[in-house]
Amino acid sequence: MVRRATERAAAAGVSERVRFELGDSQKLAFADATFDVVVNECAVGIPDDSEAVVREMARVVRPGGRVVIHESTWRRPVSAEEKNDLAERYGTTPLERDEWTGMLRSAGLEEVADEGEPWSRPEVFWNVRKDRKVCCPLMILTPGERLRTLGRLLPRHGVKGAVKVLQNENAFFSAVKAEKIGYGLYWGRRPEAAGTRRAAR
Repeated sequence: MVRRATERAAAAGVSERVRFELGDSQKLAFADATFDVVVNECAVGIPDDSEAVVREMARVVRPGGRVVIHESTWRRPVSAEEKNDLAERYGTTPLERDEWTGMLRSAGLEEVADEGEPWSRPEVFWNVRKDRKVCCPLMILTPGERLRTLGRLLPRHGVKGAVKVLQNENAFFSAVKAEKIGYGLYWGRRPEAAGTRRAAR
């Protein structure tokens, strides 16, 4: 992933403006107040401790800077059993809207806000290709791409593993179409230092 991102940055002519590093989002290798803005794209819910991820984001952003997360969100009431099942199939842990905003506040951020539209529209989950518009989940991969994907799955995981992948895919997109799962954009601002606020006045 880092290699491909670096290659794409070079192709776009922005290599001197960006740098890609591999690290632990629960323990970032940056000093306090390093960045003006810190963004996490759908990766807060993957590690074991999502709150630690948000705390680290708040730590490395400068006072007055913004923390932004784009994350999977439960859009309607779902039983605990179904939440666990879908999270296991999805590979990440969606949370309720209030849980995400509460996490930002617990990390010490203020002016916390969120936005559900247009991020939660079902088509956002499958219209993800740069080369063409995708009208439904089955069209994300071309027939050839799907066959190649199955060709990689079968030697590693066997028929049962390949079937499980297809079942997970179907369950996930069914939940998306039923508007059980969506995306949300959440953000907050790290408070200015007390002395800075007094000086500004």
